[in-house]
Amino acid sequence: MKQPKCKPWYRPRNVLPPVLAVVLTIAGWLTFLVYWALTVQPNPSVDYAKQMQALSVDHQPKGDNGWPLLMQALSLVREIEEPLSRDEESSHRLDYLDFDTIYEPNADENEIVKLNRALKNLESEGVFDLLAQAAECPNAVGPPRRSETGPLLSVLLPELSGLRLLAYARIASMHFAIAEGNNDEAIKALDETLYIARSLTYQPILVEQRVGQGIALKACKRLRNAVTKRDIDQPTLSRFLASCRRLLPLGSLTIGIESGRLLFHDTIQYTFTDNGHGNGRLLFSQFDDVGMMNIGDISDPSWSPFGGRESFPPIANLAGIAFADRKETAGVIDRYFDAFIRQAKMSREQRLVNPFDDSEFRQLNWRHPIPKVLLPAIAKAIDERDGLECQIAGTILMLSIEQYRASSAHYPGSLTDLIPAILDELPDDPYSAEGFIYRPVSENMESAGYFLYSVGADGIDNGGTMSADDPSDAFTADSSDGLDFVFNKPRPEDS
Repeated sequence: MKQPKCKPWYRPRNVLPPVLAVVLTIAGWLTFLVYWALTVQPNPSVDYAKQMQALSVDHQPKGDNGWPLLMQALSLVREIEEPLSRDEESSHRLDYLDFDTIYEPNADENEIVKLNRALKNLESEGVFDLLAQAAECPNAVGPPRRSETGPLLSVLLPELSGLRLLAYARIASMHFAIAEGNNDEAIKALDETLYIARSLTYQPILVEQRVGQGIALKACKRLRNAVTKRDIDQPTLSRFLASCRRLLPLGSLTIGIESGRLLFHDTIQYTFTDNGHGNGRLLFSQFDDVGMMNIGDISDPSWSPFGGRESFPPIANLAGIAFADRKETAGVIDRYFDAFIRQAKMSREQRLVNPFDDSEFRQLNWRHPIPKVLLPAIAKAIDERDGLECQIAGTILMLSIEQYRASSAHYPGSLTDLIPAILDELPDDPYSAEGFIYRPVSENMESAGYFLYSVGADGIDNGGTMSADDPSDAFTADSSDGLDFVFNKPRPEDS
């Protein structure tokens, strides 16, 4: 009997159904992916702004809150100066004035007149009274920092420039008051300036802290210059010293660093999906909404395969699968900030022994767009804090030395002579375990006959050699070789 001929399995009627099923499955899956890319949205659920505010509150002394008074002062300044922007008096607005020129040896008299007029206007309208009330408060707790669009990366700090201008105005007030012999006003102006500086160092965002540091540096510099050039009596020196000591302690850098971590996690919740298990995919379409397109190298064509754009269309979300996921990105962020929290808690000497290892973060590539573009230069902020603490301590020492001379008719033989009559203990120099270098060269009451300096970042006593360009070069690792930071040096006729 003849066997029936076997038909091949790959006949169209056998192959077509499974092939069609595969094609339809792929098409359906691609359709779903396109639909997902076009419609997916992040699901931000954590109020990181509130957490940042809580960090600031937890680190501050308890008591009355001076922040509302600072905001009232700023609001009053805006009311006073708003009409000035529309008439010939606009040159007397604070933001039109050059505060630095008044300290120059040959200062323009017109600038001095304009600044004095602006200061008297603020005083007569009660702005400085509000600052004085604020300076009596032990803390300054601002509201949660929020942006109109939601993401913290887009938060604006309009009060920051206003507070800086008010502080500069009060430093100028101190300068004029000392020149006029109005010591009470000079001390009041210094108190208010340092309160603004101290308050900002307790705020949650690192840029606020750094502005506060800058205000403190400028105030200390102007006070040291005044002490060098003016014959100030012992009670006034004592009150200046008390004002500087009230500046301490400054808000910890860990507030700003930890808040930076929270800001990154907030950015992550706005730029990644959330699968409910702590993971998700990157959403390029959200970059413009959170403000990333205006930062770093995102718009640079060389940044990644997707660079060179002003914004990303929703379909670009499909590319998220090629980039680090939410959990991996969060891990990079946490390791970075954990390392810097440890660094910020160390002394400078400890950091030199245990430097920050940035090898992992320098090797980040295009797969990590958020950390690669946004990770801040926290190491610089930590180094700046060393310089600030050194200058505050040096200013306190200089005031103490001058107070000793005013009461004893001669300079102390060594810094230990200041204890316990003026200081309970000598302030530390962050750059040297040996402390500040002090060398008296004269006992003449009318001369500033002593050296007082820090060895600076190179850790070497260079005999009080200053930078010809910027004295703070002594605090910068790249430019500190052979330099000290000098608080006071004798004039040629005194040495």
